[in-house]
Amino acid sequence: MNDTFMKTRPVFPLLLSMALPNVISMLVNSLYNIVDSLFVAQISEQAMTALSLVFPIQNFVNAVAIGFGIGINAQIALYLGAGDHENANRAATHGMMFSLLHGVLGMVLCIAIMPGFLRRFTTDPTLVDMGVIFFSDDREKEKKGAGIYVSNTLLAMQKFAAWYRSKLPVRIIGITGSVGKTTTKEMIAAVLETKYRTVKTYKNLNSQIGVALMMFELDEDTELAVIEMGISMPGEMDRLVEMVKPECAVLTNIGVSHIGNLGSRENICKEKGKIVSYLPDGGTLFASGNGDVRQLVETQVPSTRCKGNYKVSYYGTESGCEYFADEMSANEDGQSFVYHDSEGKEKVLLSVMGTHNVNNAVIAIAIGRKYGVPVKDAIKALKNYKPIAMRGVVHDINGIHVVDDTYNASPDSITSNLHALFDYPGNGRRIAVLADVLELGKDSGKLHEGIGQFIIEEQNKGRRLDYLFTVGKEAAHISDYVKAHSDIPVFSAESKDEVMNELETKLQKEDWVLVKGSRGMKMDEVVKRLIKE
Repeated sequence: MNDTFMKTRPVFPLLLSMALPNVISMLVNSLYNIVDSLFVAQISEQAMTALSLVFPIQNFVNAVAIGFGIGINAQIALYLGAGDHENANRAATHGMMFSLLHGVLGMVLCIAIMPGFLRRFTTDPTLVDMGVIFFSDDREKEKKGAGIYVSNTLLAMQKFAAWYRSKLPVRIIGITGSVGKTTTKEMIAAVLETKYRTVKTYKNLNSQIGVALMMFELDEDTELAVIEMGISMPGEMDRLVEMVKPECAVLTNIGVSHIGNLGSRENICKEKGKIVSYLPDGGTLFASGNGDVRQLVETQVPSTRCKGNYKVSYYGTESGCEYFADEMSANEDGQSFVYHDSEGKEKVLLSVMGTHNVNNAVIAIAIGRKYGVPVKDAIKALKNYKPIAMRGVVHDINGIHVVDDTYNASPDSITSNLHALFDYPGNGRRIAVLADVLELGKDSGKLHEGIGQFIIEEQNKGRRLDYLFTVGKEAAHISDYVKAHSDIPVFSAESKDEVMNELETKLQKEDWVLVKGSRGMKMDEVVKRLIKE
C-alpha cells in the first residue's frame, strides 16, 4: 500500500507548495525590514501601524513555509523507507531545482515590486552622501537617490535627532535666555574644553533646525556638549528639550526679545523655563539672579515641571547669588572682577568689555566647578577667550575702533552694549549706530524709547554719547527721545546708506563706534563698508 501511495503521490506540486510560501516569505521579510527601520528611527506613527500589521503576517508565512519544508522532507524520507530510491532522488533533485528557482524568483519579484514601495523614499542623488534625507514635497518623489518621504520634514528630523541623541551617553548643558546665549555658550565651552572632549553649538545653530543638526555632531567620544537653545514662539522649547535632554541648564536672562510673539516677560520665562523638563535627579538649573529675573524664575518655573529632583542656583553681580562678581573695573588690559562662591574668591581678567560679559564669565566658572574644572584653570581659559564674529568683535580701522555687535539685538542687549561702550580704553569719542529691534509687537515704540531713556540716564552719570545715529522707523523712537531730552547730536534715517554717508563725515581717529541692530536690519553691512573705507 505504501509503495502504491508513493508511486502515485505527485512530487512537483509538493515542491511548488514548499517554494511558493518561501518566496512570499522573502518579500514579507523585506517589507518588514524596511518598515522596521522606519519604526526604529521613530519617523511616523504610520510606520508603527504598518509594523504591527506586517509582523504577524511575516511570522505566519514563515511558519507555513517551514511546515511545507518539513512535509516535503518527510515525503523524501518515506520514499527512502520504501526502498524507492528513484523517486527519492527525483524528489531531492526537484527540491534543489526549486530551491534555486525559489531564490531567483524571489529576487526577481523583489526587483519588480520593491521599487514601487521604495519610490516613496527617494530624493536628489546629489544629497545621498550627506546622510538621511527627509522630504515632503510630492514633486520630489520621482527623483532618484536616497531619502525618506514624510508628512513633516522638520518633525521627522527632530524625532530622528532625539532618537540618535538617546543612543549616546553624552552629558549636555543646555543654554537659553533672552540675551547672552551665544557668548555664554562660548565661555562655558572654553572652560570645559580644558578637561573634557566637548562639543558646542556651531555659531548660532540654536533654532528648531539648528539644534536637531547639532545632535548629529555628537558621537561616542563626546564627553560633554554645550547646546544653545533659542525660541521665539510658544511650544518651541518643548521640541528642543525632547531632543537635547540636558542634565544641566542655564537661563541667562529674561528680557523682551520676541515679546511680540510670546506676549509678556512672564510668558517668556515660562516658555524658556521648560528647559528643566528633563533634568535628572541631581541636575541643576543655573539662573540669573540679577534684577527681577530671580522672582520670575521662582514664580514661572515651578519644580513640578520636572520629574527629577533638581537644584536651582543663581548667579550674577548681586551678592545674594550663590555665584557672583564684584569689584568690577575696566582698563586697557580689559575687564576685571572678583569671582565669589562658597569656596572663596578669585580675581578674573577678561579681554572683552561689559558687565554682561562679567555675568557670562561667572556662570562659565560656576559650570566648570560643577564638572570638576579647577577655578584657576577656568580663569586662564576665560582670559584667552575672544568673541566670535558679529558678537562684540573690535575692528581697528585707520585709528577708528568699530565694535561689531551686529548679529542680533534686543533692548536689553543694546543697553548692555551702550554701557560697555564707555568702558573701552582711551579718550576717544563714543558714537552709537543703532537700528530697529524687530519682533517687539505693539510695545515696540515704547521699548525703543526706553533705549533713549537709558542714554539720557547714562549722560546724567557722566557717560555721554558724542553722536547717535539710528536706522529704521522703530529706531527713530530712540533718536526722537534723545533729541527731546538732551543736546546730543542725532541723525536718523530709514536707509543705511544715508546714515553711512553722514557717519563718514563725522568720524575721526580714536573714535569708538558701536554698531548694533536686529539681524533683519543687516547692520553688518555698515561694518563691512567701514572696513573697506
